[in-house]
Amino acid sequence: FELLTGTAMADLNHCQSTDGPASQARFSYLERIVVYKDAIYLTETGGACPERRYFSTPVPAAMTPDQEAWQVAPKIRKLSKGRVETALSLYNPDSPARQRAMARYPGGFHRDEKSGAFYVAGYAATRIIYNYGPNSEISDWYDKAGAWNYFVPGIFKYEGNAAGENNLLAGMPGKRPDSFVDGRGKMAQFQAPHDLEADASGLLYVIDGGDDTRIRTISSNGEVKTLDGYRKNIRALDADRQGHIHALEEIVSGSSYVWRRLSDGSKIDFRLRPNEVGELSPRLRTVDAFTVVGDGIVLATHTVTGGPSTLYRVSSQGVATQLTGEQAPATPQDFLEHPEKFRLPPVQHLKYGADGNLYIVLEQGVLIARDFR
Repeated sequence: FELLTGTAMADLNHCQSTDGPASQARFSYLERIVVYKDAIYLTETGGACPERRYFSTPVPAAMTPDQEAWQVAPKIRKLSKGRVETALSLYNPDSPARQRAMARYPGGFHRDEKSGAFYVAGYAATRIIYNYGPNSEISDWYDKAGAWNYFVPGIFKYEGNAAGENNLLAGMPGKRPDSFVDGRGKMAQFQAPHDLEADASGLLYVIDGGDDTRIRTISSNGEVKTLDGYRKNIRALDADRQGHIHALEEIVSGSSYVWRRLSDGSKIDFRLRPNEVGELSPRLRTVDAFTVVGDGIVLATHTVTGGPSTLYRVSSQGVATQLTGEQAPATPQDFLEHPEKFRLPPVQHLKYGADGNLYIVLEQGVLIARDFR
């Protein structure tokens, strides 16, 4: 592995978000990556950073961050030609009350290469604490502050480089997200859309919800539909090089999964480790990420509390092979030079690019495995 940008070992007590050369750029808290031929885009939420003070006081005035907090506000970052810049600012600190809707946290990103438009899936409560869905305390505070009018769970379309007043493509302003409602534009309701992907036709797909999930599609005119047959345990989506959408369904947390291909309904069952006694007994919830590589997938998993990650390769026959080791690294050079021996820091997302490289998103940096096979 090589460190492509940011830092390999996160320090979430000191979050930064600075542009510049890839080797010097810093990130607050990353969640996803999108790889194009000319650029790489990263969703940056600041979701685990203590500087998010503009969200900590239950009064409407707290929606406006101070200058220090604004430095880790949600953004889309772009890496191209060795430099990192802010491609899209999702939150305007000057006039949040005048914006009718905005993506509170970016749960996914897509760029239409023909029009140049950016699409962002926005959710309202941090993944690391609330598993995407806000708890009753946060929801009550949003109700009192009127925050559902502008922190709207939904799909946003941006054609400039900053948030404006008419970016909401689909989602229901002003209403606590308590159900999955299909429809067009503001008649559709989302709970917590994330893992945004697009198929070969440009149709958008998201996972919606937290513990109880659905797969939903969004057309270019904002028509939202819920796919039948995919319920509760869908944990991640990925689009392969041909534009087919794949889904990862969790059966037993961190252990047993189903890899599904949506285009033909096929599925592959696999296990990462042998069954434990009491297979369905409660376990720590995991953060799962996967990407299609050839006729198999590469998968990473770690506990939601931020424990170390392990990488696996899963074949088209459902055979899982562990790629990274079990030793605790003392320095980043340990797992960069000898991943077969050492565990990785928490892996947020994986993507196999058209360039043949495997991209591994950490909390504050990105690793690359070049010419991955």
